[in-house]
Amino acid sequence: MKFGVQLPHFGPLASVEGTFALARRAEALGFDSVWVGDHVIYPAALAERFGAELYEAVVTLSWVAATTTRIRLGSAVLILPYRNPVVLAKQLATLDVLSGGRLTVGVGVGWLPEEYAALGVPFAERGALTDESLRVIRSLWATERPAFAGRFFQFPEMLFAPRPVQRPHPPIWVGGNTPRALRRAAELGDGWLPIWHAPTGRGFAPEALAERVATLGDLARKAGRDTRLETAGLMPLALLDRRAAAEEARPLVGPPELVGETLVRYRQAGLGHVVLSPYYGLPPTLTPKALADVERLLERFARDVEPHVRG
Repeated sequence: MKFGVQLPHFGPLASVEGTFALARRAEALGFDSVWVGDHVIYPAALAERFGAELYEAVVTLSWVAATTTRIRLGSAVLILPYRNPVVLAKQLATLDVLSGGRLTVGVGVGWLPEEYAALGVPFAERGALTDESLRVIRSLWATERPAFAGRFFQFPEMLFAPRPVQRPHPPIWVGGNTPRALRRAAELGDGWLPIWHAPTGRGFAPEALAERVATLGDLARKAGRDTRLETAGLMPLALLDRRAAAEEARPLVGPPELVGETLVRYRQAGLGHVVLSPYYGLPPTLTPKALADVERLLERFARDVEPHVRG
């Protein structure tokens, strides 16, 4: 099992200093990856939830790539319909080249109608746009002279360079918890990335996850694709005493030994990569003290949990 860290680049905890510090600290502690989310604009009514700052995902990953050397760079998740797929394919291929092949691309359909409206993209077409965008991007990355004729995007034989360092392309993990997201991952992705939502911790129990991993393999087989797809998950993390953990009843909220036992169960269920969101229970802004608390949490996880889970 591998472990990543979600960076604080948008929302109430958004911080340039925090993003820089946690990316560097995660790399120093031996974490496998760092991750960003994706929003472009949002309704003023959601200001309390999203905060004032929304640093753009691809630009942020490029900056993080320049400040690190080893750690992988991921998106959890890029909302594909928000961007022209040809432009996005160019941005991500460039990022993969500049980072030395460290990119993992998590993608999704999004959920916020107002954001779609502000970007001039039809919300009702988000699933179809996502599917076609994935096909466009894969074609551009894997074909020397790509051409495409789809419902939304068309272009004749073109030249596209540079292509990504990773061949045939960086891993594409499809985010989402719905049956359609699972099918999209099986048919068009290289992995599946469900989300355990904070603050509720809502997600899949290990047994339910194992069933969906089996379904993922079956769907990939029916599509004539490799059935060995990656399964990752974005989960909130807090290491608490046992009494508090019992009251919380969330997968990765509890004392180190309990969190470790839970992760072993998820690993046995087929979860191969966990993206930790280490901001659960923090104040609404990432103060220097809160940032120090997050760093200590990651240090404690690396020392007391991770060695017992990797395998």
